[in-house]
Amino acid sequence: MPEGAVEPCGAGAPDDDVRLADPLPLYLRRGTEVRAVPLVARPAGADIAGVSAYSLARSAENRRPVRGARVLPAVTRPREVAAWADARWLSLRERLEALQLCRPDALGSHATAAELLGIPLPSRLQRQGSHLHVQVPLARPLRREGIRAHRSARVPTTQQAFGVTLVSWWETLVGLASMLDEDELVEAMEGLLGPWRTPPVDATEIGERIEAAGRIRGIRTLRAAMVRARPGVQSPQETRLRLSLVRAGLPEPAVNKAIWVPELGCEIAPDLVYERERVALEYEGEHHRLDPVQFTRDAERWNALQACGWTVEKVTARTDRVRLIARVRQKLRLPRPGPVE
Repeated sequence: MPEGAVEPCGAGAPDDDVRLADPLPLYLRRGTEVRAVPLVARPAGADIAGVSAYSLARSAENRRPVRGARVLPAVTRPREVAAWADARWLSLRERLEALQLCRPDALGSHATAAELLGIPLPSRLQRQGSHLHVQVPLARPLRREGIRAHRSARVPTTQQAFGVTLVSWWETLVGLASMLDEDELVEAMEGLLGPWRTPPVDATEIGERIEAAGRIRGIRTLRAAMVRARPGVQSPQETRLRLSLVRAGLPEPAVNKAIWVPELGCEIAPDLVYERERVALEYEGEHHRLDPVQFTRDAERWNALQACGWTVEKVTARTDRVRLIARVRQKLRLPRPGPVE
């Protein structure tokens, strides 16, 4: 940055005197917040919150997410939850809490731990239903409807999060390696590397864990994904966009590289950057279009960047990827790929 320049004003939060017209949609929020959630309890035992054991077990208003536990919608308590928590997330957390009242050794793992921690997962896993994935001791199998119990002789490292017990981020990543393909695992790793939703994990630590893991299921996929994963990615859509460019034979762009823009008096950081060719790509979700303040800020940023001689490609979920790749290839002055023999 030139001497005397003001602080960077990247693509992050609005300035102090500018606010988005509406709150961020759930899927864009990060961190945690406190919400009132229904009480989860077991019918057996002492009265809870003025509700008798009989009423707890028999009331038609109460839900039974798992055998042996009930959810009381009429009785709530404050609970720290993910800021992006939607109805599916809340139901998943609630069911895991209920199961752990009956089986404390059933630890949230695999896709369940990933979803609660905010590690991105492919939509195909969500379409398969809402099975709870838990890890249980080898000597204590668990067979219940709607639950995928993964038996293990190892004693995993655990963490407490949102009122439930989960396996560690590393155990979660190892579990995902047996469920995801390489590209999907790159997305998950980049979610861990941050800044997406989880507290960032250092790339060196992930690499060291992989090297020390030995012969475990999915280790080849973990190693291959680690080579391709990059820190600083801010959404799964950005990961998919970058991987699609590289898969098409284009050079790998830099991730969120800061660019000094004299007109703005600050730096901005597009999602993907080809610095030498002065080409930037920015993935825009629905909120970029629907929020008028965000839309205006984006327009000002990209107009100022283009005034510096940059080409800006704005990408959405509806952008034709074949045409996009052809345009980027042309702007990078690369030859068209020859016919496949």
